[in-house]
Amino acid sequence: MIIVFCIDENYMKYAKLSIESYIRQNMGAYIVTVSEKPIKGLGEHENIVMKLPRTFRNRGNRDRISNTAYIKLFLTKLPYHKIIYVDADTICQHPLEELWNIPVKYINLCESYKYGEEQAKSIGAKKYGLTGMMVMNLDNLREINFTEKCLEVEKSYPTPSTGWQHDETCINVAMKDKLNFIDRKFNYCHNRTYENPIPERDAYILHYVGFEKGA
Repeated sequence: MIIVFCIDENYMKYAKLSIESYIRQNMGAYIVTVSEKPIKGLGEHENIVMKLPRTFRNRGNRDRISNTAYIKLFLTKLPYHKIIYVDADTICQHPLEELWNIPVKYINLCESYKYGEEQAKSIGAKKYGLTGMMVMNLDNLREINFTEKCLEVEKSYPTPSTGWQHDETCINVAMKDKLNFIDRKFNYCHNRTYENPIPERDAYILHYVGFEKGA
């Protein structure tokens, strides 16, 4: 099991706790951090430096999406067949063998909470996927030029009416017919509204989305 994080200096304090939780629940996992500058000391087995080709859009001081988030679009450069990608503001609460063993053709991920319904409508999709956890078949994604498809969306796709046009929207638009939605327990967002909520303790991965990262 290969678990990958994209990290920058702003997320170091969250990443250390997050990585510790994944190691604790998945003793055999291989932990990889990907960053634009060398980062060590988070408990990872390997740090891969991946310098992005340019600075991607950012809407100002209140925009919590940093350039590092766009590394997700370039993960097909990693030398692996399959990975679990997770954001550094997630906590692993249960072992992930079940998640790792679900067949994945391209990307397995979870549907957004209620707020994402508006974004789905804006891009003409039935569901909007949360990219804070993705099981990615890198072999198949390389074959369909995943990175190039996402970059084309980032460059030319009109900003949805919601105003959300970041790495997550790029993936949802570029891969609209290739996303496989799995049980929300694998990326359940803390303090968010779901149509059919589950107890947060039952979430395998609990995601502290937004500006507030504390429980």
